[in-house]
Amino acid sequence: MIKMTRDLNYRTERLLVYRRNSLFRAGTSREFFQEPSVRPNIGVYTPSFTYILSGTGEYVQKDNGRKYPFHPGTLILKNPALLYDQFHDRGLYVDKYIGMPSELYSFFMNCSDCPREMLVRDIGVDKPICRKFDELIDELRFESETRILLAMMHLSEFAMSLLLPRDTTLTLYRNEMEEAIRLLEKDFREKVTLQQLADAAGMSRTNFRRIFKEYYGIAPMEYRLRKKLELIVSTMRSQRLSVKAIAERFGYPDAFSFSRQFKQYSGMSPKAFYQKMEQKERQTGDPVRGSSDGTIP
Repeated sequence: MIKMTRDLNYRTERLLVYRRNSLFRAGTSREFFQEPSVRPNIGVYTPSFTYILSGTGEYVQKDNGRKYPFHPGTLILKNPALLYDQFHDRGLYVDKYIGMPSELYSFFMNCSDCPREMLVRDIGVDKPICRKFDELIDELRFESETRILLAMMHLSEFAMSLLLPRDTTLTLYRNEMEEAIRLLEKDFREKVTLQQLADAAGMSRTNFRRIFKEYYGIAPMEYRLRKKLELIVSTMRSQRLSVKAIAERFGYPDAFSFSRQFKQYSGMSPKAFYQKMEQKERQTGDPVRGSSDGTIP
């Protein structure tokens, strides 16, 4: 069941997708508050998490008055056993919302060191994450009844990857990242796509790219390019191949394409690189050998 609600008093629009008697839920809320407002007694009987895209304010826990500020980029997991007042500052408020089965929430809390009240993480506003929310909401919305559980599993995997602490996430995905590195460094003449890497890791493209960057501090394709060019530099030092031969060996369509990319990486053309090597050899009297990291001399 899909609910689209509008409230002219609050200028509210909500697209909420309910499947299997509300067991599986997801959606988007968009509201404009003309003045600071409070929505009292926010609570649900089943767990849910919210990704704030616009708006500021705070949740206040009813039983102890504890405050949880939120702003764009805040990810929130609410404890279903507690009630909160949600205070909104004036302006536009937008969020993405996913409800998860109680069994998954209990398993997650028992296996993690997360607080048992409200879990708040600042992950920043990220367009790929927003697109993934929309993709998963649409999957839940349009998937057949016989495959609805698969859609909810995708939603849950996505939620857990965002909620888990960074060190826990890295431990969980170590094997997948090692497989990705193997593929990225396997054969630089062959084309490798982000989708192929994500499929090999058994993850969505959005999650794979985000987790890979957490591991290595760099996007997958940038990692591949750097490793490729480091190997090229080492080859140029040791074998002194022509620019055309280097381009052919490493899968470039022509020498010009290689020269342009090499200059972007090293700050000099291949010809200038060779000239610098020759100059250094004349000064030292020894041939310049490749370094272990492939850096420019």
